[in-house]
Amino acid sequence: MGEWIQPGETYGEYRIGFNVRIFAQALTNQNATATMDGYVEDVIEAVDDATGFYMAGMSAPEQYGENASAFLGVDAAIYQITRQ
Repeated sequence: MGEWIQPGETYGEYRIGFNVRIFAQALTNQNATATMDGYVEDVIEAVDDATGFYMAGMSAPEQYGENASAFLGVDAAIYQITRQ
């Protein structure tokens, strides 16, 4: 979703980012969507509560498959501002 390390807004400041992939098992589309909604809310609240961490964005849900199992997933881009 984005670069891992970017220059910050002021000298000596860096924006360190990472992506978190969130999965929900897709037993049914309705079940997976409801579960994913809950997980997304949990991640947004956790980032909001974590001092110094910010949400940069979230991807649209995608379907993933592994060993004949289907999963619904989204990527959350999270970053932190650090100073040198």
